[in-house]
Amino acid sequence: GNCGERKMFVEEAAASVMGEEPELTQSEALRQAIQKRLNDLDGGFLAALAAYMRAAEARGDSNLMQILTFLREEVIAALTSKLPAPMQIVDLVAREPSLEQRNNILATAVGGGNGTDIPSCSPDEIALAVGGLIDDMERMEEVP
Repeated sequence: GNCGERKMFVEEAAASVMGEEPELTQSEALRQAIQKRLNDLDGGFLAALAAYMRAAEARGDSNLMQILTFLREEVIAALTSKLPAPMQIVDLVAREPSLEQRNNILATAVGGGNGTDIPSCSPDEIALAVGGLIDDMERMEEVP
């Protein structure tokens, strides 16, 4: 089932960076494994990855913990890049702790992106994306 596929992916990704593909750096091997399976990844995968991270941390396996942390960051980045532009803006703003930087992100998006990694987006599109997220959260029985 789906759980088995997630476990296999985590094991495959970890194995590929543990030296089975010496011609690749760890990060290249992980990125390739992620891109190969990106369409199959879901919230359940991230939950399984979190469980692997907790187990690695409990065992004190800092090498595996580092790999799994990188894997999580890369998966989230890959999934985020597939989001519509307004959701990418919401994600960037939500993860930015600095008020000044959040304002810069919004100004850059509304200003057309200006050749940055920030997509171009109108204020109305951003507002609709935020409104949709709030609606979705209000419908959830338990907010994660």
